[in-house]
Amino acid sequence: MGRPVYIFLAGLLSACVSTTVNYTRPGADEEKVAADRAACQSEARRLVARDTQITHGIDAGAGGNLKQGFNAFRTQAHDFDAARRFDDLVNECM
Repeated sequence: MGRPVYIFLAGLLSACVSTTVNYTRPGADEEKVAADRAACQSEARRLVARDTQITHGIDAGAGGNLKQGFNAFRTQAHDFDAARRFDDLVNECM
């Protein structure tokens, strides 16, 4: 498969994820919910960045035997997973 096919597949997968969630907190005003969301997003970014560094370190140790196209696909798949993990972490926190 060529690189455009990998990009298309990654785009197709990303279309399957819906990140729109309405948060409600009984007794909390919009400002409090926004502050809670910002704190959750900050923590999620920190955790996803840590996980991404670990994953990229593992991939770097894989050696030169992997084809360049496969490496590009894996990078896109990791990015997709990171976006999903971010959303999951924020949802769990809220």
